[in-house]
Amino acid sequence: MKPAVTGFSLIELMISVAIVAILATVAYPSYTSYVLESRRGESWEALAEVSLLQEQYYLDNGSYATTLVALGLAASDETSFSTDNGHYSVTLSAASADAFTVTATAQGVQLNDKSCKSISYSSIGAKTAVDSEGSSSNECW
Repeated sequence: MKPAVTGFSLIELMISVAIVAILATVAYPSYTSYVLESRRGESWEALAEVSLLQEQYYLDNGSYATTLVALGLAASDETSFSTDNGHYSVTLSAASADAFTVTATAQGVQLNDKSCKSISYSSIGAKTAVDSEGSSSNECW
């Protein structure tokens, strides 16, 4: 009498590997898209921080700061600073005594986020975003 053979055949193993490969092929782009989208929160945090510091500066001095140095966010010769994880570069533009616009621009790995290359917030509460082609984007906020 022949003993019973247990285990997997090569065909069964190859089918299992193929199914896992198909699932990974479908899931990986969704995962990377989700990671890029979740990193946008880093830009929102930086924009909120600069805006809050600007409002505090306005209360103390009667005008908005025109440089990041005045807010204590950059070294004396820098016009921008990088966020904590380095995914965005934050600049203060169009700053005057009466108004300001702060912009977070993607850098490094975050450049793969085609729909939100640049995100801006102004002192009047205007939220704008620009995609990789230079067009306005509504997906960032």
